[in-house]
Amino acid sequence: MKIRTRHDEAIACVLIPSAGRPGVLHATLTAQRFLDRRSTFVGLQNDEWGAYRLVRRDFPSITYIRYDNPGGSTVVAREQLRAHVTSLDTFRCYVCADDNTYYTEASLTNLVRASLSFKQPTVVGGMQGSTSMNAKPSRFDEAYVKKSGFTRGGLRFYKKIGMMFWCFPHSLYSRVKYLETLDNLRAVGCMEDHSIALACLKKGHTKFVVCMDAPFKKKRFQPGGQGDPRSRATKIGLAWIRLGALYPEYMSHVRMIWPYAKFYAIAKKAQDDDIPF
Repeated sequence: MKIRTRHDEAIACVLIPSAGRPGVLHATLTAQRFLDRRSTFVGLQNDEWGAYRLVRRDFPSITYIRYDNPGGSTVVAREQLRAHVTSLDTFRCYVCADDNTYYTEASLTNLVRASLSFKQPTVVGGMQGSTSMNAKPSRFDEAYVKKSGFTRGGLRFYKKIGMMFWCFPHSLYSRVKYLETLDNLRAVGCMEDHSIALACLKKGHTKFVVCMDAPFKKKRFQPGGQGDPRSRATKIGLAWIRLGALYPEYMSHVRMIWPYAKFYAIAKKAQDDDIPF
């Protein structure tokens, strides 16, 4: 099955929130001009609308969604986008990507094709590491391919949750939420990918696969986005509280690594800095 570009807008849309880095989003869209269309929805905070003026000017076909997000939470951004676009009841599936995710139009088409090939609720992720169709899975995923690899509709898959560039069917994405309430937007935190994955698992009968023919790459820890390391740490802590309350049966199995060697080095440096000379 081939999805023609002129049909894509009636089949799938792309959802991209962005905050604090208009230059990064501009570079991403410049490299992927095929995203300059109505079925690309970019989410922007009301207080950053002006900062993204050049993006809006240079990519006028994109649909821009505005919302309040005083805590700078990706969970709030994702939920605002999800609620708005699914309420249109226009698309059969939704591709979630970040403002610094790179992929080809062929990769995007394959991701949508893959999603449409499954009848039961299935979340299809792209394969991270490259934009080349000849890319091999990372060494971390080789075991998944050997254990659960399969082919469907001419596309290659293996069973795993693949985040950051993934496609949700309308039947599922319209029934799950990143956030149950928008009452306290400053106490939400981050971890939007884990938030929606756990929400899908809680619904039951949801499968997760990675499509090897939908490769992508993404830079990590670029300035902006979730903020500096301390801001990110605060948001992670808030997310643990929220997810622990919502999904205790899952979160009780999560283990955090405590790097005390690094803690000791930080403490020692702080002590040394306090020594008067």
